[in-house]
Amino acid sequence: MDFGEADRCLYAAHSTESILPISPTERVSIASIVSGKSFSSSYRSSGRSNMDQEFQCGTISYLTLEALRHYQKNFSKTFHQSQVEEKVYEPGIFVTSERIMKMVAKLLHIGVDSPDPKSTMYQPIVFNCSSKAPFLLELFSRSMWLLSRTRREMKVSTITDYPKVMQVLEKQLQMVLSRRPKDFERLTAYMTEITFEEVLAKWQEEKDQEFVDLQNNNASIIELKESLSKENEQYVIHQRINVLKVGQVFPKVTEKKTGKYIFVQLSRNEKELFIFDIKNSKYTEQMSLQDKISIGDITHIATGLNCKHVRLCKSPYLAFSLIINSEKYVNFIADDEKMACYWTDAFHILTNTPRRSTYYQEELDTIVEMDVRLKLLELQNVVIPKVPPPVPPPPIEKPSVTPRTKILSNNRY
Repeated sequence: MDFGEADRCLYAAHSTESILPISPTERVSIASIVSGKSFSSSYRSSGRSNMDQEFQCGTISYLTLEALRHYQKNFSKTFHQSQVEEKVYEPGIFVTSERIMKMVAKLLHIGVDSPDPKSTMYQPIVFNCSSKAPFLLELFSRSMWLLSRTRREMKVSTITDYPKVMQVLEKQLQMVLSRRPKDFERLTAYMTEITFEEVLAKWQEEKDQEFVDLQNNNASIIELKESLSKENEQYVIHQRINVLKVGQVFPKVTEKKTGKYIFVQLSRNEKELFIFDIKNSKYTEQMSLQDKISIGDITHIATGLNCKHVRLCKSPYLAFSLIINSEKYVNFIADDEKMACYWTDAFHILTNTPRRSTYYQEELDTIVEMDVRLKLLELQNVVIPKVPPPVPPPPIEKPSVTPRTKILSNNRY
């Protein structure tokens, strides 16, 4: 998209009601700005003199003044549009242009007293531009245009929102320069792509990554996670046991085939496992007790490819078996992998086996992360030091304490 075409789209969305009163001898309208024909000669002649006068007052720097002249000369329509908007929304084009120029210089590391030897700042577009269109001045001009678009996207109408707009604009320029465009066409295209919504998504991504780094690298947070992990693990254990107490319907596996259904349920005292025969998987009212297994008789829990009936399953992760007294096999086929992991986790817990599924650790990590986030909310964005502060030494002398008997005697009077 051509920069001039983007400017024409920008002007069409404004009306003459957005212009603040100017000098009585000058007449400016959006129509005259777009056409460039009915523009008063006094306004044309006073353009540069006003900028020179503002510069002499010490408001803007030499570099900003040169950038404004380049902006007015090469992109006159966009320049006048910026003038109109800055008069409407304040604080004025000179204050805004000076701040944008400082922002661009900061992003490009211009004017730094001691350059960072580890910096990777490199812009190939610098070597692909001519002396008539210097990179710094062209970037400034496009930044002024981007400011107008960002202000409309954020629906800003008051001066109180001005710092927020500049903060978003700085992030947009940072994201554009990180792509290292090779010419001005790509530079303008990148500016068009990076909208206010893109900036919000980028900030959220950086915030999440910052939280992950804090969790993994900060010693105090790691210690907090360990204490919370021990507390929250009991919730996961209770959830697994409750799944068995509620019970579930499984296909009945006999002689390497499936036919009827069974309903398996753990007793309330968590010592026995009841297996009922049922005729239909949807109705469990009419059940007949087929078998009763003591939890203490379970010697091993086989899963996946270690099960003999794995060929009857759609996936090997759905199969698991209970080996009773190293002789009898009770085979199960779960509806999905998650439910199979729930049941095997519960059996491992009941038999005091340390083995756990991936779902077990994922759910525990999720609960711990939620608790850590709640704990950090109480800090209200206070920076957590990486190293704990040193413990102060004990006092050299103990403070003198008045005997209690003497205090009581004095209170009597």
